Amino acid sequence: MNLTLAYPEKYDVDPEYMTFAEKAAKKGGAKIEIVHNVIEASKEADVIYVKSWESFLITKEEVVE
Repeated sequence: MNLTLAYPEKYDVDPEYMTFAEKAAKKGGAKIEIVHNVIEASKEADVIYVKSWESFLITKEEVVE
């Protein structure tokens, strides 16, 4: 199984995690590809997991106690 990570530039994954993931991928015969375009990343994908890259902000006016 191969893995394509898509995320905005300047939001790089921690190098320690990437090193671990790349070693595991190599051991399992897989490859990891990093792209910064969600359309490119989703081509031929079997599974897509989406994560927001923006903070969720609740203003004081929206807080319900």
